[in-house]
Amino acid sequence: MKKLKGKQVKWLKGIHILSAGIWVTTGIVMLSFVFFMPEKISTGSQLYISNYILYFIYVYILPPSAVVCLLTGLIYSAFTGWGFFKHRWVSVKWVITVTVMLLGTFVSEPLIKEMLVLSKEKGLEALQNQNYLQTRLYQNALGLMMLSSLIFAMFVSVLKPWKRRKGKAGRG
Repeated sequence: MKKLKGKQVKWLKGIHILSAGIWVTTGIVMLSFVFFMPEKISTGSQLYISNYILYFIYVYILPPSAVVCLLTGLIYSAFTGWGFFKHRWVSVKWVITVTVMLLGTFVSEPLIKEMLVLSKEKGLEALQNQNYLQTRLYQNALGLMMLSSLIFAMFVSVLKPWKRRKGKAGRG
């Protein structure tokens, strides 16, 4: 299989880093919003719009950056010397990326949507609703875990902490 060279790899790396940075920044913005915004909310409309903003970010801004990060990672693994399984740190990044994307799609997004629906139906009373509060707690904990995992993956990428798998040639 033909390998990418020189400027191609640099462009790919730049796009990969940019998309990962947007993905992580989006997570930071969302968590900052949910941890610091509730004390500012005094009406049902404010609660609804804050949940709508979270939902909008989660559905329209975060996924493109995650998908670009995944695709550039696939290209990086397939068309450079790094491979998919030659290095443990690359394998760890793959596990983190796919796990966070699956959790985000099938667990986190429905939780955010549930918060949106409940805040629209109940207004400010949602803040007294056990289902809303529990959903928000789960989403905040999951969001913190996913964001921490992505930041960990970024540091793994920089530090490359584990040795290359025995018997595998490639970059080290």
